[in-house]
Amino acid sequence: MGIPLFQQLPSSDNEMYDGPYAKQWDYVDNLIYVGTAPPGTPTSAATWAICRMTCSTAGAAPTAIEWANGNARHQNIWDNHASLTYS
Repeated sequence: MGIPLFQQLPSSDNEMYDGPYAKQWDYVDNLIYVGTAPPGTPTSAATWAICRMTCSTAGAAPTAIEWANGNARHQNIWDNHASLTYS
């Protein structure tokens, strides 16, 4: 069965998965996007920490985890997650 997905994600410098954050998820083929922000944050606000996980095939465990703009800071817009630069 493997490790639950949330345990495979790295923590951000903002304790991304330990705090009371709202979450957004998007699955596109072999990519999984995960964003967190304070509760009630609009998806259009530049306060989201967003990571992109690449899987070898849809549904497989992630083979790479990258952050929007190369960091885990809450400074991105979730609505733009698919077009951001990840590293």
